[in-house]
Order: sequence, then C-alpha cells, then structure tokens
Amino acid sequence: MPKMSDGELVALVDHEFNNALGKPGGEIATERAAAYDYYLSKKYGTEIEGQSQFVTSEVSDCHDSVMPYYMRMFSTRENFLSFDPVGEEDEEFVNQQSDYIQHLFWKKNDGYIVLYNWIFDAELQKNGIVKCWYDTKTITRYETYSGLTEVELLNIVAPDEVEIDQLTEREEAFGENVLQLAPTPVTFDVRIKRTFQKNEITVDNVPPEEYRISADARHLDPSRARMVGHEREVTRTELIEMGFDKEKVKDLPTHNMDFSSDEKLSRYDRDDERDDRAVQDAEDKILLREAYIRVDYHGNGKSELRQVFTAGSELLDNQPADRQPFHVISSQPLPHKHFGRAQAEKVMDLQILSSTITRQGLDNLYHANKPGHLMWDQGMTEDTVDEILTTNIGRLVTTSRPVGDSYTPLTVPFTADKVFTFLDLIEKAKKDRTGVQADSEGLTPDQLKNIQQSVLTQSLDMSRAKIELRGRTYAETGFRTLFLHMHELVLKHPKKAEILRLRGKVVEVDPTQWASRENVTINIGIGIGTKEQKHVLLEAIWEKQKELIGDERFAGMVQPQNAFNTVSAMVRNANEEPARYFTPVDEAPQQGGAEAQLAQAQLQMQQMALQIEQQNSAVGEMRAATDRMKVMLQDKQADEKLALEREKVMNAFEVAMANLEKDYTDIEVTSGRDIPGVGRA
Repeated sequence: MPKMSDGELVALVDHEFNNALGKPGGEIATERAAAYDYYLSKKYGTEIEGQSQFVTSEVSDCHDSVMPYYMRMFSTRENFLSFDPVGEEDEEFVNQQSDYIQHLFWKKNDGYIVLYNWIFDAELQKNGIVKCWYDTKTITRYETYSGLTEVELLNIVAPDEVEIDQLTEREEAFGENVLQLAPTPVTFDVRIKRTFQKNEITVDNVPPEEYRISADARHLDPSRARMVGHEREVTRTELIEMGFDKEKVKDLPTHNMDFSSDEKLSRYDRDDERDDRAVQDAEDKILLREAYIRVDYHGNGKSELRQVFTAGSELLDNQPADRQPFHVISSQPLPHKHFGRAQAEKVMDLQILSSTITRQGLDNLYHANKPGHLMWDQGMTEDTVDEILTTNIGRLVTTSRPVGDSYTPLTVPFTADKVFTFLDLIEKAKKDRTGVQADSEGLTPDQLKNIQQSVLTQSLDMSRAKIELRGRTYAETGFRTLFLHMHELVLKHPKKAEILRLRGKVVEVDPTQWASRENVTINIGIGIGTKEQKHVLLEAIWEKQKELIGDERFAGMVQPQNAFNTVSAMVRNANEEPARYFTPVDEAPQQGGAEAQLAQAQLQMQQMALQIEQQNSAVGEMRAATDRMKVMLQDKQADEKLALEREKVMNAFEVAMANLEKDYTDIEVTSGRDIPGVGRA
C-alpha cells in the first residue's frame, strides 16, 4: 500500500472534523448553546406580548453557588498535587518536583483563571477542556532609543538577537554664547529589531465550540480516541509566528466570520462582541485545523499518531506525535461516552417550569391589581374611557347613566400566593439533583434550636458528598493527566537549573536529575469541609496521639515524625509554613548508638546532680536568710523598747520643767520682783 499523499491526508482530516462530536450544528453543540442561554437567563422565544416575560435563574444559581466550593477546594492548598516516588532513593526529589510543577501551573500559566474556566465549562458545557503543549515561538520586537553615546549604542546592539533597523547620527549643538573648546559631541538615535525564541510549557483553556473528537469516542480521556482536534480562527501573523511558511500562509483563503453557529450566537450575543470590521491582510482570519489522528500514513498496515495542521485545502504541517495535548473533565461522566452530563442540564427543565409558574403568578397579580372593565357604550361620556384607565389617586370617572347600569369591573380571583408552594417544590428538586443548598443560611438561633443536630448534619453531608464527588472526579481525570503531562514536558525539554523560592525556601531546581513519573495524587480537602472542620479533626488526632504517648501499653505507637506530621497539617491548614514554627524530625539533633545514649544518660545524671546541688544551696541560703531576719527582728524589737523608754523620760522631764516654770512665775507675781532667766517671753 503506497504512502498517503498530502491531498489524501487533508481529505481524511476534513472528514473527521466534519463528522466529529461537537461539530457546529450538531446536537451536542445545540445543547451546549441552550445551557449557555439558560445560564444568562435569556428568553425562551415562546413569550407572548402583553404577558409576563420574566425568566428565573435556576441554572446560574446552582452553577454560581458551587463554583466557590471548587475554587476553595483546589486553589487554596499549597500541596495541591504530589507525585508518587519510584523508589526509596527517589523520595527526596518528589516534593521538589511537585512544587515545581505547581509553580509552572499557578505562576507561569495563570493557573487560577485556567482552573476557573476549566471547571466553569465542565459544570455548564458538558465537558471542560484544556490544552497543554511546549510552546516555541519566534518573537520580534522593535525598540527605539535616542541620544545614545557611541559606547551606549555598542552595548545595546551587541547581543546576537539584536539587529539595527534604523540609525541616525547627529551632533549636539552648543549655545550661541558658549565658547567651544572641545569637539562637538555626537549622539545616535537608533531603532533596533530584537528577535528571540520563547520556549515554555503552556496550559490554556479551549472553548468547547472549538474542540473536536472522533464520533466513535467512548471514553472521557481523549487519548483513547482515533482523532482529537482543535478548530479555531487565527490571523496570518499568528500562523507565521507558529513557524509556518510565510509564502504558503499568504495564499491561504480567508475564513468568513460566521455567527450562525448556535454556540457562537450564545457566547457572543451582543452586536459589539462580533468583530466584522475590515482588516489588513496580516490580520485576516484563517480557519486552522489542528488534528492528532491515528492513521496508516506510510501504508505499512500500522496506524501511528500524527500531528496534522490544515487550513482550507492546504496541508501546513505533518509530523509524528508521541501524544495528544488535550485534557478533559466532566462533572458527571457517562459510561462509554466521551461527553458527560453538565450540572446545568439537571435544572434546565426546572428553570422552564419555575419561569412559567412565576409568569402566571405575576400575570394573576397584574390582573388582580388592575382588573379589566365591562362598560355599556351608551353609559359613557367622551372622557369615560380615559378617566377609567387613569391610575391617579382620587381620580374622577363620569358616566352618562347610573354607575350600576353602565360599569362593572371584571374581577379576577387572586391565586398568585399559591405559586410559592410550587416554587418551594422546584427548589427542593433542584437541591436533590445537584446537592446545592443553603438551608442553614439565614437561620436564626431560635430556628436552629428546633432542628436536630444529627438531621441537619446528615442533610449537609449528603449535599456536600455530591459536590465532593464531582470534585474528586475532576481530580482523578483531567487534573491527574494534565500534571503528568506537564512533568513529561519538563523532562523532554529540560532547561538549565533554576533558582526558585518554593514553600518559602530558595532552592535549586534541576529537571535533568528527575526520574519519570507514572502516577500523581491530587490532594483535595477531606470531604468539602471548611478549615474550621479540618482543624477540629486535627485537634482530635493530636489529643489521641498525646493520650497514646502517655500510655505504656502503646509505647512506640506514636513516633516523633507522626507528631510532626500532625502539627504540620495544622499549620498548613492555617495557610502558614510549618518550618516557621517547627523543626522537621530529620533536621533535629538525633541520638545514635549505645555510646551516644550512655553519654546522653551521663549528661542527664550530671544535670540532675547539679540541680540537686543547686536546690540544696538554695535551701541553705533560705535558712541563713531566715536566721538573719530573726536577728534583725530581735534588734528591731529592742530598739523599739529603748525608744519607748526614752520617750517616757522625756515626757516626765518636760512635765517637771513646766511645773518649775509655773512655780517661778508664781514667786515673781507674789514678790513683785523679776527673777533673771525666768518670766514671760
């Protein structure tokens, strides 16, 4: 069998794309477009003029309520993924590789947005798709500099990737009154063309309407399909940057911007979101098909995987491929089918039902508040109709005959309040189908008292279990294959060793020393519990460990490493780095051998003897201090007694002197003579 020609290969790729699952106009594309319309609460097209056209939002309510759970589940864990070691000697490299792949995803590829869009599509559009590849581009940039000296100019144009595009030499002019003693300085204005290669591992979302897979695909994993491809519009400039021949790209037919596709109409539903302006040839849109197809290209009876690029009827490139780059997740994979069931599909019928019932309730409310009128034409004046239709408070209506003979309001029974019963049933059905509920939100403490704790917990656990199931499905399908693919690309395209900060430490990462990986574990929270719930669980584990450590019957059951693992989990749960608070067991001082243990025991005995000696010394000092205090107390008591006796003597002396002075005074008064040294002051 002869080798396949280019024309035959292009025809085969076109046939696969035209009959692929997800093609424009197919049932899958139509269902995805409807789900997007429901998410945006667009009208159904069955509305009647003059009646309520309100659209409820069950699809977006369920979708938007569950997205925060997933983003918290996956994006707040520092150890989001962990590779499994190949052997014992390989364990020391595992953590570094896990951290580096996470660095590539979160930092180099804006992982949060990629993850959000990926899950968003899976919940709404049946499947979420990302594409991972080693991107090699030739980037050309123009840079302009002015007023450069010759040395500065030489430094700028020295690199090999720099080419001078335009150069102007000029002399700096001196002022008219400035005496010129030195040569006139020369400066340069230059525009350079800098061309360099951009090589990096890229992860990006693929819009569902651009994704194609062979019609016989029977598994969620696209690597099991005969053909998987990407059909998208790119510019001629982008094709040239991708490395395709410039002359061939120039002759490719322009693709008409067709917005007749249901999915495009749903996604780009506003006129100003559609780019139908006239552009230059370099910005013409070209329909590019990128296929990964198993084909007997060499005619030897064996199929091989090839990467084929086509545009129009032209073959742009055809190379053997070792794998396909797409990774797919679904919130509910269906056995033996590639496209699963989106959560949106579970409530779309409820949204129609809810909208219909709500509209009927509103229509009833409108008629009850503004009823119709039955009037006898001969009882009306020329202003009666206008006066009745006027809604002003205190309006005046005139008739030509008695009111009872000419006017009767058409009363409508008010039944809008019955609508709430049906809406409650719809809400319950929505919760049962999706697990999204908010029963505990807005409950007052009094209301919570009337709810049995076990019943409330069971209800919440059942709802969380449904959400957790979808999260675990994401982790075990597309997430797992994506990170293994990224690790594979790092090994195939190794760079020189990098110095990075991972987990708060500056480390050297050298992928050339890595081993291949065959398995990866995606770590997500226990259930979908909050950090508070996980903290309670870790506290319980910690208490049990402490209990076992103190029980001789279970000696050795809890080792230092076990305790370190527990406290590390507690710290990570608080979004902190364990190394800041605890030293790993393997880095802590270790005891080793009988001699070291004996030395340690002797040291402990010496320390105990020293402590006893210090205690005895402290006791002796306390006794001496007590004796000194007794002596001081006795001396103080003697001093106080002596002072008291001295005070008594002084008091007696003062009394005697007062009596003596009084006697002398009496003598002076009796004798009429002044005694020297005695008398009035």
